[in-house]
Amino acid sequence: MDPNSLNVIQGAAGAAGGGDPAKYVEEVFNTDLWDGTGSTHSITNDIDLTEGGLVWTKVRDADDNHYFADSERGKTGTYFDELTSSSNYSSQTNRSWGITSFNSDGFSCGGDNNQFNSSSYEYASWSFRKAPGFFDVVTYTGNSTAGREISHALGSTPGMVIVKRTNLSAHWVVWHRSTGEGYFKLNATDGFSSSDAFIRSATSSNFTLGSDGDVNSTGNSYVAYIFAHDDERFGDDEDESIIKCGTFSGNATDNAIDLGWEPQWLMVKRSDTPSNSGHQDYTSWLIQDNMRGFGADGDTGHADHFLWANGTAAEGVRGNLSGGVAHDYAFIATPTGFRTENGGQVEFNHGSPATYIYMAIRRGPMKTPEDATKVFHVYAATENATNPWTPGFVPDLFLYDRPDEIGNSVFGIRLLGAGNSLRPEVTTAEDVDLNNENFHWDSPNGTFEAGWFGGTTYYLRTTFKRAPGFMDIVTYTGTGSATAFSHNLGVKPELVIFKSRSHNQDWIVKFQDRDNMLYMNDTTGYSGGANYFDAEDTATTFYGRAGNAMSNNSGYDYVAYLFATCPGVSKVGSYTSNGNARDIDCGFDAGARFVMIKRTDSSTTGDWFIWDSVRGYSGSTDNFLKMNSTAAQDSNYNNIDDHLGALSAGFSVTASSVVNINTADYIYLAIA
Repeated sequence: MDPNSLNVIQGAAGAAGGGDPAKYVEEVFNTDLWDGTGSTHSITNDIDLTEGGLVWTKVRDADDNHYFADSERGKTGTYFDELTSSSNYSSQTNRSWGITSFNSDGFSCGGDNNQFNSSSYEYASWSFRKAPGFFDVVTYTGNSTAGREISHALGSTPGMVIVKRTNLSAHWVVWHRSTGEGYFKLNATDGFSSSDAFIRSATSSNFTLGSDGDVNSTGNSYVAYIFAHDDERFGDDEDESIIKCGTFSGNATDNAIDLGWEPQWLMVKRSDTPSNSGHQDYTSWLIQDNMRGFGADGDTGHADHFLWANGTAAEGVRGNLSGGVAHDYAFIATPTGFRTENGGQVEFNHGSPATYIYMAIRRGPMKTPEDATKVFHVYAATENATNPWTPGFVPDLFLYDRPDEIGNSVFGIRLLGAGNSLRPEVTTAEDVDLNNENFHWDSPNGTFEAGWFGGTTYYLRTTFKRAPGFMDIVTYTGTGSATAFSHNLGVKPELVIFKSRSHNQDWIVKFQDRDNMLYMNDTTGYSGGANYFDAEDTATTFYGRAGNAMSNNSGYDYVAYLFATCPGVSKVGSYTSNGNARDIDCGFDAGARFVMIKRTDSSTTGDWFIWDSVRGYSGSTDNFLKMNSTAAQDSNYNNIDDHLGALSAGFSVTASSVVNINTADYIYLAIA
């Protein structure tokens, strides 16, 4: 559809996004990363940009501009007209490169150029779909009349409005709800200026202009990007927000900002003008996202990837702002917001009177999965495995194995960054290797790579995606006292796996209630006892054990994996064996693709057995690994099957197998 027709349809619809109302953040926003191809290329992210919207792009590993293309200005010829926030230039038209179309599932681009799609560089983009309660784009022609109102279709009062004159050079003017009448410049480091000549105010139906030429000069053309604030119309019950525009005061120490949810994208700007204005990075527009990497809570191990909206520098360095010195993390994403830490980048957390504005977008997905292939993937092959594979989603947890060899399994975790990993068979702390980025979390379009793969070794690759009702991952720092740590699982977790990242400690597992504790790197049965953990977990919080080095010692850094029963997707359960072959009904539409089983009765021992459908378990023998062992896989037994008889709703255990010993108790995690 051409942009002019698109504008007519959207105007007739009378709302931001003329189609079905969006309910989840994953329907309206996405961060995409890609390696330049030097030719035409499509980004598939399930964002319906035919509803209208904005695509904001930046080359990641080179010094160049940010580029904005939107549905309202549309195309001149083959390519969308572009603006750049790192300068005051007018709209650039008749480009021989850039975005060629807004699609129902993303966008397309082309051209062999350094700015957008050269095969020599890597790129990032952020897609914003027009939708009530989230984002709108409008264009207008100036008339120099102070007090003029420009209509929008957010359906709620905006949190931030960005205006740019498009036919002539002009500053990018930013209005933010926390500062009110006046403006910032997106293309500059200036602090807030109070003035009624720019943007005066905003309501649920319009925003009001002054008469300055940057926003309202007679006969000149303008585009406005309008972002919502805390509009609670999203989620299953349509009572949650997905975007917030707020402010915080610096305190030069730990500083936690509560959003009520975990962000996936964050832009922060200092609003006052510091006395040491020579440090431009003190007042630049910082951008972080979870695809390129936020720091983990309590983490001091790796540099994060961030960009400046007002600058051209490549990501992850101060670039031309501070002489190319490497940065540590600026902000850490938490389950309920974001935070700074003493020893982090103090330019974003100066003490009083420093103040900061921000815009944050919620992490997805918000929708509870109904299809396990969207959140879990297992792949095994013998190949030159430096080649990536595509799980069909962007993963958050990765389990790496060489099934035919003796050696460690390895967990890679998006929250911990590319160089960090943990090994489930041992008690050792997190491996931190910044120069050996074994887990390439930011590979494009859900494709995933791991630096260890290569040669002719047989590899097993198991990936998980965080999703409501299924699985969540939380990093936290222990307090030493009974503490409710937040999570975003949305239901009470039934299986929680704890590991200290900072110290050599056992892996421990909580099953369904506060009494049951197991060691994952050990074969022993239950050893917890009544009220072992501090309290019962809830749909929003979980507990370790106060003062316990394995789950909540003061100052120790931890990671927790939280699993729950998600209908049709996953099942956390238990059974007591009678020694006979039996079906374990998980409520699936087909057999389980992954099964982990552990014997728990205290008088005996049992390994943490793992099976998957790719290596196979439906014949006379099956291949299993032990999570607690470095041993190669064993294929000399037939312990489980994908089903017995007509039942295909889970898995079955065979008579007198190692996971079906008469009178023994077992727990399991199965994934469809």
